Amino acid sequence: MMHFTAVTQYVQLRARFRRNPNCKKPCLNASLAIARRMGKTNGAYFARQIRHHENYLLCHHRLPLTKKGAKHGQYTLLDNESVLHGVRRYLAAQNLGTITPREFCRHVNEVILPALDLSEKKSSICERTAINWLKKLGYACKDVKKGVYHDGHERPDVIETRKNFLDQMEQYEHFMCKYDDKTLEPIPPILRPGEKEHILLAHDECSFSTNDHAHRVWLKDNQQPLKAKGNGRGIHVSDWICEPTGRLMLSQEQIAQQLQLLPEARLKAMDARKIIYPGKNHDAWWNLAQLMDQTKVAVDIFEYLHPEKVGIWLFDCSSAHEGLAVDALNVNNMHQEKHQMLIVIVAAI
Repeated sequence: MMHFTAVTQYVQLRARFRRNPNCKKPCLNASLAIARRMGKTNGAYFARQIRHHENYLLCHHRLPLTKKGAKHGQYTLLDNESVLHGVRRYLAAQNLGTITPREFCRHVNEVILPALDLSEKKSSICERTAINWLKKLGYACKDVKKGVYHDGHERPDVIETRKNFLDQMEQYEHFMCKYDDKTLEPIPPILRPGEKEHILLAHDECSFSTNDHAHRVWLKDNQQPLKAKGNGRGIHVSDWICEPTGRLMLSQEQIAQQLQLLPEARLKAMDARKIIYPGKNHDAWWNLAQLMDQTKVAVDIFEYLHPEKVGIWLFDCSSAHEGLAVDALNVNNMHQEKHQMLIVIVAAI
């Protein structure tokens, strides 16, 4: 308000000085006089500000933004009211929990700034700046928690099993290929006569659902997205990973060679990965039988890719891999009427 008052008084006093033929510098004298009238000790600096503010007011119909509170005394694109309005409008249009710094940065650089004719080189932001803008506007990256997780990695029995596993793997290291720390070039093992190179193959599984969402999303203090009650349709992926080739699968050239063979001479599958869609009216849930079928296929692919080598098969620990013999006694498969007495005897034992 002080600057606007100073400009107003400056314009009125300058008009009076211009009518005086003895005043050679009406702009300078009027601005200095207004600076002294407003009690500014550095009158020359404040006088220059008054003249600058007048020109800015004529061009933009408003005074320039104050640098008070600006970081290092510098303006940012977010200080532009038009940019700020476009940013707020974009954020308000996004679904709860879908805001990401990357997409926000892309929208600012490709939509908001070009629309305001601010698309030159210096008028763009990076992803780090987008994060700072989100924080400045009241957003924070929060954890979206659902359910309870219990960490059992430090149980005594787990620690003992882990130690035994590492001791056993140490015995196999002599037969396994190593890699240079800098170039990642393979260093073949030094084998004695009759020994073969060993290759570690790690098995892993992962389950997805249609209603899976990101665990961390950008939200304001009082916001929390509403998640669907059900998980949706499930997707289960089981795959094998080996050091030399990554995923246990044939290359495009090897697939082409296989297709040239007779059907009975080809491999049953070109890729060891198995994807199912378990659920009601869909595929059966993953179990030991399906894992055994997948492993048979994986062994055939491994022997084709790495002949004369030994595979160390490391299976993922899962309750779905537990199994019983076909003729084993299983309470879940018994009918109560026929085997009621047998159930009682087993329970008593």
